[in-house]
Amino acid sequence: MPPKHLMGWLVIIGIAVFSLLIEPYLKPIDSITSALLCAIMLGNFMAPNYSGRSAWKYSEKHLLAVATMLLGFGMDLRQALNLPPQYWGYILASVVIALVSAQLIMRGSTNAMRWTMGAGQAICGNSAIAAAAPVVGATATEIGVSVATVNLLGTFGIILFPMISSQLQLPIEASALLFGSVLQSVGHVAGAGQALGSDVLSLALLVKMVRILWLGPAVLLMGWLMTRVNIQPAAGSRAVDVQPEGLLSVVPWYVWGFLISSLIVSTGLIPQNVVNLMKDAGKYLLLMAMTGIGLGINIRQLLSVGPSAGLGGAVIFALQTILVILLLSI
Repeated sequence: MPPKHLMGWLVIIGIAVFSLLIEPYLKPIDSITSALLCAIMLGNFMAPNYSGRSAWKYSEKHLLAVATMLLGFGMDLRQALNLPPQYWGYILASVVIALVSAQLIMRGSTNAMRWTMGAGQAICGNSAIAAAAPVVGATATEIGVSVATVNLLGTFGIILFPMISSQLQLPIEASALLFGSVLQSVGHVAGAGQALGSDVLSLALLVKMVRILWLGPAVLLMGWLMTRVNIQPAAGSRAVDVQPEGLLSVVPWYVWGFLISSLIVSTGLIPQNVVNLMKDAGKYLLLMAMTGIGLGINIRQLLSVGPSAGLGGAVIFALQTILVILLLSI
C-alpha cells in the first residue's frame, strides 16, 4: 500500500500536472523532461528528513513498474507486418550498435549507467530507461542523467535530422528510416518527421513502433547477462535481487507484463477505447514515477557524473546516425 504521506503525493501530482499544462508551450520538450527538471530543483530545496520522501520512493519503485507494464498496450505487433524485411535489419542494427557501443564507450561509468544510457538511445528513450533501471540496479541519479542526456540529444536531433536529410537529399523512405531508427522518443520522431511532411512522418512513426517492440527482448537480454556475469546492483538502488537460478529470477514481473500486454493488443480483441485508456494510464503513471525519481536526485551527484555520461551518450547517438546513413547508402 502507498505510504500515508499525503503531502509527498501532492508534490508529485502537482509537478506532474504543471508539466502537462506547460508542455504545449515548451515544444519540443516533453512533459517528462520538464517534470524531471522541476522535481530535481524542488527536491534539493526540501529537508533531507522530509517525511514525504517515502511517497517519492514508492512512486519510483512501484509506479514505475506498473507504468512500464501498461506501455505494452501501445505496441501492436500487427504494425510490424507492414514493413519490408530489410527495414527490420536497419532497425535491429541501430538497436545493437547503441547497446554495444554504450558498453565500450562508457567503460568508465557504472554498469547500470551503461545499460540505461544504451537502452534509452537504442529503443525508446524514457520508457526504455524506466524498464531497464530496476533490472540493472540503477540509482536515481543514474536514471536522471540518462533521461536528461537522451532527451537533450533527441531535442537536438529534431533540428539536426531534417537538415541532414535535406543535405544528403535522402528520399522519403530513407529519411523515415533514419528518423525512426535513431531518434529516441516518439515525440522526437514526430517533430523531425513533421518538418519533412506527412509521408515521412507516417513511415517514420511506423519504424519507431517496430523499434519499440525490441524493448522487451532487450530487457530480457540485460537480465540474462546480469545472471551470466553475476553483476550485483549498485549500492543504494532498489533493483530486483540478482540470483544465479536463471532468467526468470532476475527479470521482474512488469517486463513479462509488458510483453503480455503487447501480445493481447495484437490480437485485436480488446476495444480500442480500452487500449487507449490503458496507454494513457501508463503515460501518466510514468510521468509521476519520473517525477518521484527527480525529487530524490541530489544535484551534486548529478553534476559529478553528468558531463562524462553526456559525452558518452552523444558519441553513441553519433555512431547510430552514421551507421544508419551508411546502411541506407548501400
